[in-house]
Amino acid sequence: MQAVIWDYDGTLMDTYPTMTSCLQDALAVRGFQAERDWLLTAMKDTLSAALRACGERFGTDPDLLLRDFRALERVRFAQPLPLPGVPEAMEELHEMGIRQMLCTHRDVTAVAGLKAHRLDRFLDDAVTSELGFPRKPDPASLQYLLDRAGIPPEEAVMVGDRPLDIEAGQAAGTRTCLLDPEERFPQVRCDLRLVRASDLPAWVRKNGKEKDR
Repeated sequence: MQAVIWDYDGTLMDTYPTMTSCLQDALAVRGFQAERDWLLTAMKDTLSAALRACGERFGTDPDLLLRDFRALERVRFAQPLPLPGVPEAMEELHEMGIRQMLCTHRDVTAVAGLKAHRLDRFLDDAVTSELGFPRKPDPASLQYLLDRAGIPPEEAVMVGDRPLDIEAGQAAGTRTCLLDPEERFPQVRCDLRLVRASDLPAWVRKNGKEKDR
């Protein structure tokens, strides 16, 4: 195993609480009440899916809802905290000589979020929205990262918290790891399922020799 490709939201950083409250409040100003867990489950599919679900449930325009969601997010989105076990996992993988890459739908603020906690020093490469790749589960962004690093897909693992991350990894030919502490996706087939990211380095070590940097 030579590389780990990380998702950002809900995988490295604990961004979903703020995202959920923003969407909940964007609905509230229109007079609608939505349960946090229902919104979180919908967003764990995609934000677009959550907006469509809100549109269908409440009869509101998803595009206008997105506008208000983004406005609230810009105001409230202070630097998020890493999820439990993430700093330890990234540092241990770095010490093992494993290449670490970021593949996110978010813009370069994702890198800034990691930098605020000095986690960017463990990254070898990143794909953010500015590069214009199709959104996951399309594998193009993963293939781009692996091609740049010269790493065969079978020597990499895609780590994410949503089914679309796993589907992207499978389409790219990588191994896959689902971080699913709340067991929201028991139906998803993957190579590894974890509660905490800190358990990832042991699996990587077991499934491939360490590489010298």
